[in-house]
Amino acid sequence: MRLMVAVERISPTGGRELSTLQLSRELARRGHDVDLFFEHDGALHDEYRLFCRSMTHANMVFWRDRRLYHLARMAPSVLRGVARRPDVVYVQRFGDIAFGTLVGRIVGAPLVCHLRGFRKYSSVAELGRLTDRFISVSEATRTLWAEAGLDASRIDVVYNGIVAEDYPVGGSEELARARAELGIDPGAFVVLFCGRLDAEKGLEVLLDAWGRLGLTPAEGRLVILGLPVLHPDPQAYLRQLQELARPGCLWLPMRRDVVDVMHAADVLVLPSYAEGFGRALIEAMATGRPAVGSRVEGIPEILAGDFARFLFEPGDAGGLADLLAGLVGWRAREPGLAAQCTQYVRERFNLGRTADGVEGVLTEVLSGSGRRRRRRSGPGGDARRSG
Repeated sequence: MRLMVAVERISPTGGRELSTLQLSRELARRGHDVDLFFEHDGALHDEYRLFCRSMTHANMVFWRDRRLYHLARMAPSVLRGVARRPDVVYVQRFGDIAFGTLVGRIVGAPLVCHLRGFRKYSSVAELGRLTDRFISVSEATRTLWAEAGLDASRIDVVYNGIVAEDYPVGGSEELARARAELGIDPGAFVVLFCGRLDAEKGLEVLLDAWGRLGLTPAEGRLVILGLPVLHPDPQAYLRQLQELARPGCLWLPMRRDVVDVMHAADVLVLPSYAEGFGRALIEAMATGRPAVGSRVEGIPEILAGDFARFLFEPGDAGGLADLLAGLVGWRAREPGLAAQCTQYVRERFNLGRTADGVEGVLTEVLSGSGRRRRRRSGPGGDARRSG
């Protein structure tokens, strides 16, 4: 199958970018040709180059109020897409549907859009009718898009997955080594945030909760790994966040490999106000750390069952502080929790299952059959279909 994969950026700024990279690589490993179209270049360029048949810098943005301008600007990229003769056009952002539609209609290829989060658009139903199928990263994201106007029968839920070997378990030796590299006391209680530092991520809530614990730098460290991406003035917003932090917080720029920093942590926190999935949660749990998250959108679909006790209400700094206080010294009280976290992720959120679900949707759409059937791939068993 020849796949034209369209992405916004190829830099490790968050979970959606890494998930797209790893899924595309797995599809290529399974024998599919991947032609990548990207809007913003970045540090993942060389990794994509290893498996993509071609890589094309493209203009894919389209706004109705300036349609003639954007159509003219988009036209060369559309022609380059047509030249690749894709069997399926696979876009990773709802806003790229217009671009994908133009390429798909010219070459006669179906269009699939991966919904990796929710964002309000003025013409959801109209654009939705141009798309053959949608893939959503969670049931919550599917519901939000359906309420906004998409046909729910054409949205398949496929949870994100990771390769376990990419996130090895970190025991006492790995913890000590990672903390030594970061200059953190080996006996401190270490809480980690990993991801974009944008307003929807709720960093102010985490900083407030951490302050309520009242730990000295020797007793506890809060590690913030990431940078603002969507804020109009990223550096000003970063300074604003740093002014809210207690002394001793460690601020690190986003990096491609986050495993060493995760090995230094006791707990990962994702305090988001909006989160289609929450990939950092499963990354941390794969390494043997409990993860705490706000009860919003896709996060409760990860922190389910025995792990639902690690949920707190979005914006509730007091509730988050109580959860964190209860996790101090968790290894001594719950020695089996690390293995429980690792096994949970390996069974329910592995990349193989994700690729099976996505590949199945792409194959069905290409064959022209089952376009209004829905697949759910995630916790609870193999992919399941319903009407």
